[in-house]
Amino acid sequence: MKLLVFSHKKVWKSELSELGYATDGGFAHHMFGLSLSFDEVKVVVPEALNADRKGEVQFYGKNLKIKAINDIKAKGILRKILFFPYLLINFFRFLSLIRKYDVIHSPIPSDLGTLGFLLAYYLDKPLIIRHCGNWENQRTLAEKFWRKFMTFNAGGSNLFMTTGWQKLKPSFENHSIDWIFSTSLTQENISYLQNTPKRDVSGKINLLHVARQEKEKGADTVIESLKELDNIFELTIVGNGDYLENLKQKVKDFDISNRVTFTGKVSQQEVVEFCKKSHIFVYPTRASEGFPKVVLESMATGLPVISTNVSIIPRLLEKGAGLLVKPSNPNELVIAINDIIADEDRYCAISQRCKDIVKDYTLESWGNEFIKRLENQMNGI
Repeated sequence: MKLLVFSHKKVWKSELSELGYATDGGFAHHMFGLSLSFDEVKVVVPEALNADRKGEVQFYGKNLKIKAINDIKAKGILRKILFFPYLLINFFRFLSLIRKYDVIHSPIPSDLGTLGFLLAYYLDKPLIIRHCGNWENQRTLAEKFWRKFMTFNAGGSNLFMTTGWQKLKPSFENHSIDWIFSTSLTQENISYLQNTPKRDVSGKINLLHVARQEKEKGADTVIESLKELDNIFELTIVGNGDYLENLKQKVKDFDISNRVTFTGKVSQQEVVEFCKKSHIFVYPTRASEGFPKVVLESMATGLPVISTNVSIIPRLLEKGAGLLVKPSNPNELVIAINDIIADEDRYCAISQRCKDIVKDYTLESWGNEFIKRLENQMNGI
């Protein structure tokens, strides 16, 4: 079975990649995961000519092909306006591509992904839509359209999923829509990370927070908690974002600059290295998360997690991999941090539970889940 993917994720040429292209984030890993389960996967994505290569991830996979196309060279409202002539220019080109493939996949939010799945729908092709935003909260017209389209058209040969998890199905109107997890870790990655040495909690304690630094991600709460913790605690904040300067100012105001390190944007491998050197992953997010892959990456190294009751996180932690706290509550976070390191044997048990749980969330199982659900959907199971 041959799969065609439409995504707005920007790529760039890379001599380090066996496929000639790279990107950032987890997208390349997801495409590898799909390539394990399909006879061929071709990915239609825009090429960035002046890319920020920080955190580059090369595409890889023997059944994977990258089709880089010209991007819409605009942002905001102007990009939306130029989307229509872009559609006219590429209309027949995309139709021709879609006809050659058995199944079409569009991860959204994405304008190019939306174009791809609408053309596939027009040609009556089996369609996979993976909703990666906040299913529960649609703020824009595009978000409302995606949810309505998925609700009305899920089922039959169309497999529609949204990242995250709850006990109930995502949609009351259409139970064919289901949850799907997200990951960037292969079985080989996890096996390697399982060998992370046992952490010593008798001396300095390194707290780690990794996210795109927006206010809702909770780094401000971590900083406020650090102010109340003993000097044995230090904090590393990884990632860029609109709220980063506010966080740096808060650290100065609290006079704890000597205990906080800001790294900016780093590669996935560097994130993993920070996880291996840290003692607790603190992620008191109050954002509408889909599936925060960084929580899995930290758990793979045996790093205990303190987070909030958001999306999949309670399910990941419910069997002893960490603690849940209320968002925007530094005092509760202080108690949780001290609790986790209070007993070395308990800390080691939590660390081991992290390693055990993450084994169920590999790219191999993620790709297999795709093909299994698609076959069941098309066979009416």
